[in-house]
Amino acid sequence: MPPTKGELPESAPKGQISNRLTSHIAVLVGKYHLNVSQLDSYYMIYKALLFQRERFQKHQEKSVQCSLQRIKA
Repeated sequence: MPPTKGELPESAPKGQISNRLTSHIAVLVGKYHLNVSQLDSYYMIYKALLFQRERFQKHQEKSVQCSLQRIKA
């Protein structure tokens, strides 16, 4: 079975967008022929979902800590 992971070449872009997201966007552009406006709205949705997930994880961690404190008391 061929490897599914590997090192990125030095020429791979580095910046605010992760390499995984860049690859995903490239696949979407190729498969669905998205234009710049559609890509922009896709990226905004992605960032909003990422932000919401981070907020949910922080809230969940706080809930677990409060529950553990109540159990210990």
